[in-house]
Amino acid sequence: MKETDLYRIWEYGLLQPNLQTLDQKQLRIFNPGTRNHLSGPDYSNARIAFDGHTWAGQVEIHVKSSDWFRHGHHHDPSYQSIVLHVVYDQDKTIPELEQRGIPTLELKSYLPEQSLSAHSALDAKLSIPCSRQIDQVPSSIWEDWKLDLLNQRLKRKSERIERWLVSGNYDWGQVFHIAMARSLGYSSNGEAMEQLANRVPIQWIRRSRATLEEVQAWFLGASGWLDHLSDSPQKQRYITLFQYAQRKYSIVPIEKKVWKSGGVRPENSPIHRILQCAEIAHHWSGKPLLDMSSELDLDDWVSFFLGSGSYSKSLKSHLLINAWVPILYCFRLYQHGKVSNSVFQEFFQLPAELNRITKRWKKLAMPLTHAGDSQAILELEEHYCSQKKCLFCSSGKYLLHK
Repeated sequence: MKETDLYRIWEYGLLQPNLQTLDQKQLRIFNPGTRNHLSGPDYSNARIAFDGHTWAGQVEIHVKSSDWFRHGHHHDPSYQSIVLHVVYDQDKTIPELEQRGIPTLELKSYLPEQSLSAHSALDAKLSIPCSRQIDQVPSSIWEDWKLDLLNQRLKRKSERIERWLVSGNYDWGQVFHIAMARSLGYSSNGEAMEQLANRVPIQWIRRSRATLEEVQAWFLGASGWLDHLSDSPQKQRYITLFQYAQRKYSIVPIEKKVWKSGGVRPENSPIHRILQCAEIAHHWSGKPLLDMSSELDLDDWVSFFLGSGSYSKSLKSHLLINAWVPILYCFRLYQHGKVSNSVFQEFFQLPAELNRITKRWKKLAMPLTHAGDSQAILELEEHYCSQKKCLFCSSGKYLLHK
């Protein structure tokens, strides 16, 4: 066992949450601190809490507590300011730390030696820490875990949808409007498109019976992109239409800096997606919303919102995965307090998403056969792998305790 193994476990948060120091204090780690590669304690600027009282300072880590003496720390004044001593094995008491009331965390009871070797095999520097061992995890564990991850992702999205519902006076039409706008913005401009849908709500389009040109003008003006169009008679027409709506509805355009246009593919450029969103909103705004309590095919939703528009299959799948099916999940949860497995079946009918994250997992021979798989992997990467929460991941727990 090496100190570097303990550094990695400490630094990447690979410890269970319910920790207790040797003097029976409940320990919570907010920030492990910054690794010190020079002389002095191992970590500085750590933020931790003992029994709810937060401390900030330095942390020293050893395999055995007796290393404190072996390394000569008892003669070094720079070690007198530590707030926590972390050891794997408390083989010797440190009188000066006890006298100053400096707690010690012993890891032996939390990390059996066999699991420590497994920790060493998990490389936290990798984007997927278990990538070198992933083939050792039984498929049955993976299948159950992916279903759990999909449910977690839908619940996370459902919480956001509920906030939209409350802020939109429980208008499910506005919720669909926001969800589609956000989805059309993808990861680069999702937040900006959500703002746009709130500045030009579906109710305005519905009540005014606006033409497509009017809706396009409203969206372009509210987005802040209208002035950036090339000069043309159409631009002047848009400006006239937007100025009228701006006076009527007191529309405040979004600041240009909110949008991301650099490095974005042409099909994902803000203006293209804004006009696309306007076209979709105009198409369905004049129709009564479909009955969400009835069992409808996915094709029914595509037809309702997109009609016969020339949209790609990938865009239709993207909207189903990120807007329509999550809203149906939220609606059923909101109405009945629970959701049947039929929502998952809707994901299983859709193709798996292909992006930089799912491509990385496919290289590890991870089967991604439908959207349920790809959504699960996105949840895993964003909320477990990137945060090095191996102890909370079914795959990580299996590898650490096998």
